Amino acid sequence: MNKKFSKGEAIKFGWEGMKKNFWLFAGVMIILLVLSSISSSGNANAKTFSLWGAVITLLVAVIDTIIQMGIIRATLKVVDGAKPTIDDIFAERKLFWRYLGCTILYGLIVLGGLILLVVPGIIWAIKYQFARYLIIDKKMGIMDSLRRSGEITMGQKGQLFLFCLLMLGVTILGALALGIGLFAAIPTVMIAGAFVYRKLSVAV
Repeated sequence: MNKKFSKGEAIKFGWEGMKKNFWLFAGVMIILLVLSSISSSGNANAKTFSLWGAVITLLVAVIDTIIQMGIIRATLKVVDGAKPTIDDIFAERKLFWRYLGCTILYGLIVLGGLILLVVPGIIWAIKYQFARYLIIDKKMGIMDSLRRSGEITMGQKGQLFLFCLLMLGVTILGALALGIGLFAAIPTVMIAGAFVYRKLSVAV
């Protein structure tokens, strides 16, 4: 099968998907902003209410992780031609520990590579970037998802690196538009990422 993907096609698809589902993703982003504000308030008062601040931070982190899982589910539904709803954002709670474990392990792998010589960290970040998609999409275990992500990205790391730079550029442009542009840029980038994942995963 053809394992190539078009960066331009991914961006275009992400843009169209964002427009069709703008209010859902905008609402999710507002929720995340509120959670971030709550967490910051808890940390600001940590000297007086250290235990309370820690509890708030932990709860916010849990909810934030669940929402991240839901965003992956929602973007994959967009890619598959379905209409995501707010229910999708909170639908993958049962996979919480698996997703969290994968996130931590992925972070440690990338950190280890960055400590070594920087370049290995970048390579491993690209190689294993779809592991969490596989946990949500295929309900894979942590190690299987990392292994499968390595297979999906094999021979595509250069293109994926350029794609990541392009996504960064789109996000920066959104931020430059008084920050409001992020409500369009971030969903576009997320849907484009899911599009690339689906393209590569079905070709292997």
